[in-house]
Amino acid sequence: NISLGKTNYLLHELILKGFIKAKSFTSNPGKLKKIHYLLTEKGLEEKFRLLQHFLLRKETEYNTLKQELEHSLNGKV
Repeated sequence: NISLGKTNYLLHELILKGFIKAKSFTSNPGKLKKIHYLLTEKGLEEKFRLLQHFLLRKETEYNTLKQELEHSLNGKV
């Protein structure tokens, strides 16, 4: 679980880094403030970079497992 304080801290850091921006969508003074967090272009680029890194890692993992399996099967024949 993540506490509200930790969530606010992390969101603040993401805003400072330029990955997200916050927009308030409530204009009623009596209502609770609603904030929407939007991914910026920089945030989208970072998300894509992380996705590429993840996929490369998984491809390497797959190839390693495949080689180990083939090696294991060839050794038993």
